[in-house]
Amino acid sequence: MAGERSIRAPAQTLTLLPQVLRAYADAAHPPGGSPCSQAAREHLLDLAGRLEQALQQGTEVLHYPRRMRATLHAAVQWRLEQTTDPQQAAGLEQLLRAIDGESQ
Repeated sequence: MAGERSIRAPAQTLTLLPQVLRAYADAAHPPGGSPCSQAAREHLLDLAGRLEQALQQGTEVLHYPRRMRATLHAAVQWRLEQTTDPQQAAGLEQLLRAIDGESQ
């Protein structure tokens, strides 16, 4: 679909994305910020919810608005820099490759 991108990766990897987006929304756009920041926060939280719902329905491919690619990349990169869990780091690296369009 025009205006959308997709992420294809193992389900275990895909389940990281909604979690990462929620944490990133809290860190980058905490409650009580400017109206613009709050709009960005709500958009991230809404996207996380939609992705999570798709995963619960058994999808193997996540779809998101093309304009969100850089934000998704930044969110996953941010979480990768914070994690000390090697297994989570491997999943996040795989997720980054999927966001960047590399085959899995």
